[in-house]
Amino acid sequence: MANLLLRELLENKGFIQNKRTIGFDTIQFRKDFNDPEIFNTINSHIESLYKKGIFGTPPIVVGNLMYLNVHTMDELTKIIDNTLKRNR
Repeated sequence: MANLLLRELLENKGFIQNKRTIGFDTIQFRKDFNDPEIFNTINSHIESLYKKGIFGTPPIVVGNLMYLNVHTMDELTKIIDNTLKRNR
């Protein structure tokens, strides 16, 4: 299901064409979007998140732990630092 939603969003012509105004490489994006290896990698990551009970943002997984409501770079940095300390 995730792949259908992703394709529907990205195949919307306005979505891609509007990105040209900010310097988005739409040609490379279309190549990457149609690359089965890239698509399968993204889809497997999405499916992995679903299996963990993550259905949207802002959950963040660091190591094997899921964090909700991480809103700042400082919060994320502390989580990563603490995870690194625990794993030493």
